Amino acid sequence: MNPLISVLLPTKNRLTYLRYAVESVRRQDYPHWEIVISDNHSEEDILGYAQSLHDPRISCLRTERPLHVTANWNNALDHCRGDFVIMLGDDDGLTRGYFSAMVALLDRHQQPDLIFTNAYVYAYPGVIPGRRHGFLKSDGSPIFRHPEPYLLRPDVAHGLAKQSMHFTMAYPFNMQYSFVARSLIDELKHRGAFYQSPYPDYYCTNALFLSAKRILVDPAPRVIIGVSPKSYGFYHFNNKEDEGASFLDNAPEQVDIERLRRILLPGTKGASAWLLAMEHLQISFPELHLAVDYQRYRQLQIGNLFKRYYLTGDISSDDFNELLVRLTWKERWLAGLPLMAALRLTRLFDPAWRSRILNLVRRLAGHDHAGRLETHDSDDDATTYTNLLEVFEHEGVGHQTQ
Repeated sequence: MNPLISVLLPTKNRLTYLRYAVESVRRQDYPHWEIVISDNHSEEDILGYAQSLHDPRISCLRTERPLHVTANWNNALDHCRGDFVIMLGDDDGLTRGYFSAMVALLDRHQQPDLIFTNAYVYAYPGVIPGRRHGFLKSDGSPIFRHPEPYLLRPDVAHGLAKQSMHFTMAYPFNMQYSFVARSLIDELKHRGAFYQSPYPDYYCTNALFLSAKRILVDPAPRVIIGVSPKSYGFYHFNNKEDEGASFLDNAPEQVDIERLRRILLPGTKGASAWLLAMEHLQISFPELHLAVDYQRYRQLQIGNLFKRYYLTGDISSDDFNELLVRLTWKERWLAGLPLMAALRLTRLFDPAWRSRILNLVRRLAGHDHAGRLETHDSDDDATTYTNLLEVFEHEGVGHQTQ
C-alpha cells in the first residue's frame, strides 16, 4: 500500500519558518506525498520560493485577498489530492520517518480512518519568558499515556469530545495531531465545511472524534509543533491576547456576536472562540443532542476577569465594571463575591505561595487543559536547538511502529 499523503501548509508572511516545515517533508524517506501551500496574500514571495524548489509535488496557491484563518485552511484542503491528510502550521514540521511510520501503522492496525499521534512542542530560544534556551518536550496528555499504539473505543472518543462542550480540554485539539483518511473527510462533507468556526482546530478535531469509526492513538511524538517569535503561541505565553487575535485574524462574525449578545462576556477571546466552535459542533451533529455549557463558559470568563483585576491589575476599572453589569444576580452572589474575597485574601501571600494557591484553585475548578505546558526553567527539557530543522535532524529517530 502506497497511499498519497497530502501535507496542508497555510501560511502568511512567515517564509523563514515555512522553509523548515517544507524541508521536514522533503527529507522524508517515503516519496508519495504532496505539499499544498495556501499563501494568505503574503507580502513575502511565497510563490517564488515554492517554484524555486522545482518539485512537482509542491504546489502554492495565493489568495486574491486576505482570508480568515479558517477560510485559508479550507482553501488548502480543497486543492489537495491525498488519500490521507495532515495539516501543519507554517512553523511546524514532521519528525524523521513520519510518512513511513503512518503507512506502517495503517497496515498493522487494519486501516484506521484517523491516526492521532503525539507531538513534540518546540519553543524557540527566548520566545517564552524565563526560557532563554527554549525547550523541547512531548505532549503529556492522558490520551498518550500508553506504551504502544492502541485503538480508542468509539464511546470513549465520543466522551472526550463531549467534554469539550463543557470547556474541558481532555485531549489536544491542534490539527497537527491528526492524520486523517480522505474517506473520513468526505463523510463529513454533508455537515458543512471541514474546518469551521474562528478556532477551526477546536471544531474539527472534535468532529473527527465524533465521526471516526477507527481511531488509532499513537503515543510516539511524530510531529513538531513550533512556538516561534511569529506564532500565536508567542502571544499566548507572553500574555498578549489582543495581538494574538489580530495575528490569527479570526474575529467572530457580527451575526454570531449579535445572536450571543446575552451570553458573551468580556474575558479571554480564546474562551469566546471556543464557545463558537462548540456551537458549530452542536449544529453540525444534531442527532447527538450535544449541549454547549454556556454557564461553564461564563464562569471561566468571570474567573479570568476577577483574577486580572484583583491580582495582576492588567485591566481597568471600566473593563471590570463592564463585566459586573452583565452578570446575573445569581452570578454576583455565587461567583463574584466569593471570588473577590478569595483573591483579595490571596494578595496577603508571597508570590510563590500565591502561585501555588492559584494553581490549586484552577485544578479544583477544572480549568486545566490536557497536557498544559509547564514553562518554568528545567534542565530536563532545555534545548540548544536554534530552529525546527535542527530538531528534525536529531529527534524522531528510533520510534518503533507497533
